[in-house]
Amino acid sequence: MSQNFNQLFILIVFSRYKYSMLLIQSIIFACLIVFTINAQASSADYKLKAAYIYQFTKFAQWPETSFDNNKSPIVICVMGKSPFEKTLDSFSSRSSQNRSLKVEYLAKPENIADCHVVFVGQSLEKNLDNILLKLKNHSVLSVSDIDDFAMRGGIIGFVKKQRRVGIEINVTVSKSSGVMLSSKLLEVSTLVKGHNVEKSP
Repeated sequence: MSQNFNQLFILIVFSRYKYSMLLIQSIIFACLIVFTINAQASSADYKLKAAYIYQFTKFAQWPETSFDNNKSPIVICVMGKSPFEKTLDSFSSRSSQNRSLKVEYLAKPENIADCHVVFVGQSLEKNLDNILLKLKNHSVLSVSDIDDFAMRGGIIGFVKKQRRVGIEINVTVSKSSGVMLSSKLLEVSTLVKGHNVEKSP
């Protein structure tokens, strides 16, 4: 009788253990699926944002003093950890406004003056105020997907709008930087003047 009881007890414990392991495995599998879907969605978002950055070079005008000569490239810089993988690197084979494109990854903010477009990665959010202060005296088109980037003094901020990528533009900072943006770009963006939203498309 005691032996049968022990066998039954072991069977119950093993069944519960097996069920728990199956439950844990199911939870891990579900988490992996969610992580994979989110990673794929994030990758697709940044491919779209990279395409936007390329288009920005076509709809922006820099002062003539921003280039050494007519053959000088438009320099796109990335500050902080790059979320674009190799997408931006492919721009080096393209051109915009009859100029070649050059992609650089900045290790120090002191080199910002050499850029025409600079994307500020989310990894630098804590240093954003200092970065924007350095950008203030240069004709550089600043872009980021840091929350409230345009409201905080950046020029173009990527925002989420109903599961799509939207654009906010701080027209005040754009004008003060000397980087003029095409009306076509402004028409499809939410415009920010100072710290207040001016209009939404």
